[in-house]
Amino acid sequence: MNVGASFQRARRPEQIRQRRLAVLEAARAEIATSRLDGISIRRIAERSGLSKTNVLHYFPSREAIFLDLLDSLWGEWLEELERVLPAGVGPGPVAASIASNLAKRPELCELSAALNSVLERNVPLEVAVDFKARAVEHHRALARLFEAALGLTAEQAEFAAMSALVLVAGLWPFCTPTAVVRQACDRLGLGDPADSFETLLTAALTAQLIGVAAR
Repeated sequence: MNVGASFQRARRPEQIRQRRLAVLEAARAEIATSRLDGISIRRIAERSGLSKTNVLHYFPSREAIFLDLLDSLWGEWLEELERVLPAGVGPGPVAASIASNLAKRPELCELSAALNSVLERNVPLEVAVDFKARAVEHHRALARLFEAALGLTAEQAEFAAMSALVLVAGLWPFCTPTAVVRQACDRLGLGDPADSFETLLTAALTAQLIGVAAR
């Protein structure tokens, strides 16, 4: 994207919104093809057609950009999940549906896995408060989906939602190792870890949901 000189003096709310959107679109394109630890603000700026200084005028840090993107990706995922999540079929099919859906959303998984260890480490208080408030709403929305799909109590559904997010955060890094670790796995005949994400998440989430329902 090359927005040109006319994009250098955004003052109206709509212009500001467009500039922020351009940055988020650039960050999304970067995370779709690269690991998070290899993406710099400079790369995002170049892809968006803005200078690094301009990007930092609208987002105080690289992490703040990806927090905003994560919020957007969570929203998209929950909207789709509401349409496709089966009801009245038991923990196994529900877990399988969620795992299958998440396996198609690597950007969401990558950012979710980096949330606590990376993304929340370099943001000002105002950004953290805003993100956490929206994250709480996403968590509640996911809990309501579990409650409706499995007939759980509100308390059980809250725990199920948290369990699902924790499992994704733990399994994604394990299933997406560095190139060297992939080569080591191949040499040892262990297969590609990436191929196991959906299977492992389905099994782990099924077990969690069965345990939650039995509480």
